[in-house]
Amino acid sequence: MDTVKKLVHEYRNLKAENDFTAFDKKLDVMLAGMSGQERNDFQKEYEDELLNTLQQAREVINSVSAWVHVEQIARYVSISYIAKQYFGKSRSWLHHKLKGDYINGKPAELTPAEKKKLSLALEDISRQIHQTALSLV
Repeated sequence: MDTVKKLVHEYRNLKAENDFTAFDKKLDVMLAGMSGQERNDFQKEYEDELLNTLQQAREVINSVSAWVHVEQIARYVSISYIAKQYFGKSRSWLHHKLKGDYINGKPAELTPAEKKKLSLALEDISRQIHQTALSLV
């Protein structure tokens, strides 16, 4: 139902409280004009579309949170070095994964194995920095 996708898109863009009230009234009018089965089908599809939107938001939040953590150290540690040395990939590949950029219509994200590998890479770099600091004294 294209109507459902349009309504969910409209709902996503609501800002003010009176916008939500007007949207609810519009939805009530639509539902009142439907038979019982049409209403049930519509509500099911509408809920599915909203749940899909929620899942997409969670994926973006999870992806972005990886960048938020790494961004704090990015000025000290080369993302390019980490991408090449530990993943055998390009800087842009790692940036896309860390920032949750949309690639082919869905957010890129680190897999659990890649998150573990990144964590181990940062620990390795930390050890190297620590050893270097100790060797200077």
